[in-house]
Amino acid sequence: MQGGLTGSLTKRYGEVLVIKVFLVISAIGFVLMILPEETLGLLLAVGFFMFGNAMLRPAVSSLTSRRATISQGAAMGLNNAFMSLGRVVGPLWGGCVFDYSINLPYLSEAVVILAGLVITHLKLKPDAPTQAEPEPGTVIAK
Repeated sequence: MQGGLTGSLTKRYGEVLVIKVFLVISAIGFVLMILPEETLGLLLAVGFFMFGNAMLRPAVSSLTSRRATISQGAAMGLNNAFMSLGRVVGPLWGGCVFDYSINLPYLSEAVVILAGLVITHLKLKPDAPTQAEPEPGTVIAK
């Protein structure tokens, strides 16, 4: 999924648009997880959420790598550090709010993802259209 679909989507639409679309899909997936009353519905909702997340990670890594204003290694290290922080804080938060309502972890995480979408929309400029690669051996004047 990640190798085939993410690459073709980012080439066609750019990382920024792919990130925005799949942030929305991930948020919707979180909300959908509270609706099903049967196992099949829950599996479909979780699959929808996981599809959104699986498509997000390569696009975020690619954009981080391409747009790094510090060394690429430092940028990727920070990206991984924040992803790890999310894998620690998210379950802790979910466990705490679960005591108040079984649906609250899902709804609050959907809000966090939508906040990320707003920040993405405000801070990330769309990718410039990709120019065709020159034929091998072509001299490019600067």
